[in-house]
Amino acid sequence: MVLGDSRDNDITYKQSLTLAAQFNPLFILHTGDISNTGNKKELDHFLSLVEDTIPSGILAAASGT
Repeated sequence: MVLGDSRDNDITYKQSLTLAAQFNPLFILHTGDISNTGNKKELDHFLSLVEDTIPSGILAAASGT
């Protein structure tokens, strides 16, 4: 499963994660962008959305995004 460009729209991103999880993927690759500036607050927010929505350990984010 491949997802991307999740910044700025939490509702749609959570819906996308929920739908993706229904397919029981081996992994989900996030191609970016996960934040606007890359600061810790934005990264923590992104990770909280992921942790609240899909099973642990199945999401991989492409480096530099």
